Amino acid sequence: MIRSEHYALLEAALEAKGVRLRTNADQYRIAHELPGWYSHFRGHTAATVWSADPGTEGLSELVKDLPPGPGVIKTG
Repeated sequence: MIRSEHYALLEAALEAKGVRLRTNADQYRIAHELPGWYSHFRGHTAATVWSADPGTEGLSELVKDLPPGPGVIKTG
């Protein structure tokens, strides 16, 4: 998987050569990044929250309603 902004560059470069990707950059971003896909898989994945940049104080507020137990924090 590549970052969405790199996929958009790939799409633009290929379109300049007359090639059209089956999955456009917006579709790719929605399918590969939160929150794009979460509503489709909510019942099949762990409870999830996200923020563009919660900071350390914001992180505590963001996760307060999650169930207890292990978790994963991912940054961009």
